[in-house]
Amino acid sequence: MTPILVTTVVFAETLVKITLLMAAASGIAAYLRRRGSAASRHLVWTLAAASLLLFPILSTVAPVLNMAIPVTVPIASPAALAASDVASRDDATPTMAVRESAARAAAAIATDRNITTSTSATLWQRLIATAPAMFLAVVMLLIARLALERWRAHRVVRRAVAIDDHDWLRLARECADSVGARGRFVILISREQTMPMAVGVWRPAVVMPAVAESWPEDRRRAVMLHELAHVARHDCFTQLLAELACALYWPHPGVWWMARRQRVERELACDDRVLAAGTSPRDYASHLLEVAYAVGGGRAPALAVAMARRRQLEGRLLAVLDAARNRTTPARRSRVAAIAGAAAIVGVLAAASATLAPAQPAGGHASSAEPALDGTASRIAEQGLAGTWDLRLSADGRIVRLRLNESDTSSYGLANTIDHAEAEKLRRALLPALQPGGAGNGQFRVERDAGTLVFDGTFRAGVGAGTYTFEPNRAFPVELAKRSFARPTVTDQYLFTRTNIGSAFIDELAAQRYARPDLSQLVDAARHGVSLDYLRQMGQLGYRVGGLDALVRLKDHGVTPEFARALRAQRLAPLSVDELVSARQRGISPEYVSELRALGYTDLSLATLADARQHGISPEYVRALQQLGYRLAHADLVRAREHGVGPEYIGEMAGAGFEHLTLDDLIRLRQAGVDASYVREVRTIGYTDLTVDRVIAFRQQGVTTTNPAPKLKQVPWARFHALIRQWLK
Repeated sequence: MTPILVTTVVFAETLVKITLLMAAASGIAAYLRRRGSAASRHLVWTLAAASLLLFPILSTVAPVLNMAIPVTVPIASPAALAASDVASRDDATPTMAVRESAARAAAAIATDRNITTSTSATLWQRLIATAPAMFLAVVMLLIARLALERWRAHRVVRRAVAIDDHDWLRLARECADSVGARGRFVILISREQTMPMAVGVWRPAVVMPAVAESWPEDRRRAVMLHELAHVARHDCFTQLLAELACALYWPHPGVWWMARRQRVERELACDDRVLAAGTSPRDYASHLLEVAYAVGGGRAPALAVAMARRRQLEGRLLAVLDAARNRTTPARRSRVAAIAGAAAIVGVLAAASATLAPAQPAGGHASSAEPALDGTASRIAEQGLAGTWDLRLSADGRIVRLRLNESDTSSYGLANTIDHAEAEKLRRALLPALQPGGAGNGQFRVERDAGTLVFDGTFRAGVGAGTYTFEPNRAFPVELAKRSFARPTVTDQYLFTRTNIGSAFIDELAAQRYARPDLSQLVDAARHGVSLDYLRQMGQLGYRVGGLDALVRLKDHGVTPEFARALRAQRLAPLSVDELVSARQRGISPEYVSELRALGYTDLSLATLADARQHGISPEYVRALQQLGYRLAHADLVRAREHGVGPEYIGEMAGAGFEHLTLDDLIRLRQAGVDASYVREVRTIGYTDLTVDRVIAFRQQGVTTTNPAPKLKQVPWARFHALIRQWLK
């Protein structure tokens, strides 16, 4: 067995096992979605992360359960197969001249294929040889990142100051008893960190921002309950497990998704503990919202668990206010059963091992062609099955769409690959039946280098539909061999026919000075819909990107020539391939750019547009602000969006008597948690002469209808006399 085959099998086996483990965890979590609590789902994801970390150890110590996988050993030579293919092209009994020609062609194919196969094998061997080193390099890089984040977390703790205030310590003890936090922990105040967080696996600490000293008692209690719930649940440790699993299995997207789901369920589980401790859901939701907007912009170290990240806020608020939600914590018996089940699953997966066993193909012969692709495309190409199609005509009588439907869920727009000559030929052939009032049955063909698509169907009043079959061109593999390409399968030829990849496509690549592709790259381009017309149009726009894989990447991300042309018309600087892909991914459409320019933002770059999209700055948002009199620069728009200052908030504050405020004043009010309802509440107490500074001071002091008199010693001296005069009234 070759080293390449062994490495491939080991990689595939590990990939399958990890996927099965993730699928099992996902299925259990989905079952618990309706019936179970967030703590139960968090336990499932934590056990999945722990299982992934134990998997390499168990694979070396567990007894092996072998499963034999048969491998077909090729016998027939490429030359014999090529001779057979050429000799049987048309006639059942070819003449001697045809046989001699076939033999010469077969020898040429064999020579070219041996060279190509040798080169491909060498490149593949080099890739396999360097793959472990590349994998370990990324693992070490991710572990180094974890070490850096651990250092950042410890630096936050070192620079923080321990709280010795009696009220704080009493509150911490009460909250610890309420959520079941056992053992020693410390409460710290940080002047640098703005986000409440729990830090530390062995010596846990709760870090509060300095602004917490001005919070009302109920907010302090809610935040303290949440952070001590993290301590009680050992969430710093479970997060470390997930981060290590992501570092070890970084190529698998399911592992990263698992870590994300674990973070989401962790916060929901802590919220459930806070509510179970007696906190009102509405009050707690209000505290979450205020903390997120006031201090939620700070970045916490990766190994710390922060309270109120804005990206999770909406889901958490809905969960907090859901009275029917299951908020229980799994009992000890349930946790033990879950651990036993996870151990059984990972033990079986670790013990299972695949062993390759040579298998003789039926009849003692094997095909030298590459394996056919799975799916409907291969069945249409190699088994002669028919797909369906539909066609529509535009109002002026020109074909606008010819769509192939390969299955119930797969369709391909062939009209995107039909050039003007083909379209005109189809128009002349089909126009009588497709005219208004016209009808009938008919057949038409689309002939390409690689093969022919034969369409049979019914036409009526501008619409056609029916079935189609594929006829491969037996001379096409020979033409490719002359260009030193490997022999394509019938499925490859079908894919080439769909996208019009043939001699003209290869010549166009050479004309645009692309790197010479191999057969697998051509097949990949065909599977992703890179047609001759797409290649030419992107080249005319200046995107001669050097490698076919870059063109496939553009096509995969929906970058069409129309999209690139429209962005260029918006006077943006010439964009690279990466910039075009980034624009498409971020939703930077030509319409988006045009609307922002119409609103007065003429000095736009891709970085500015990406920043605006990232912060959710839409033309509607900007237009609404301008209608209220706020014509803001880009940086101010970002600030307003980050602090939750929108048209609704501005309008509500104006209705409460705070009109024509500056953006800085609006941000200060938002950070302090002042909204229109609070302004009206303060006025009901008797404070009618309100300014921005005064209402912020009242909010910081916790002035409410139940606590109308603030603590004077904490009010800034500049407003002390004004408050005295207000009280005397």
